[in-house]
Amino acid sequence: MEPTSTAASGYAISKGATALAGLFGSISMSFLWMPAKFREHSRLAAGAIIGGIGVMAAIALGGLLIRQFGLDPESLDVALGVGYLVGAMSLGVIGWIANFFEKREKQDIIDVYKEVKAVKETKKPTRRVRAGVKK
Repeated sequence: MEPTSTAASGYAISKGATALAGLFGSISMSFLWMPAKFREHSRLAAGAIIGGIGVMAAIALGGLLIRQFGLDPESLDVALGVGYLVGAMSLGVIGWIANFFEKREKQDIIDVYKEVKAVKETKKPTRRVRAGVKK
């Protein structure tokens, strides 16, 4: 049986590595693409917002994804890889959500719900037929 202090330190190192990788993932993504909403702020404020988004997303979702895919949560390279990917993707997701709500800022919540529902109903699932299989 492993001592408690060793297990706790391994957990802390793994979470710290995931958070650090999320920070680098979101910052490296911001070099390639930055949502227009973040450009309204100073560079320092935008960097703090982007870094915070990457770190929080990596901490919140990193462990969930590691467990979902059956990876070793104590492995440092797994923590770094998952943290980087989550951090990079989180910037885009937050930007898209912010743009969605900014365009509908003056609308009532019921109108937004009806709009989303109408789009969902117009997209009917397509039936895929495999090549060579007749039904």
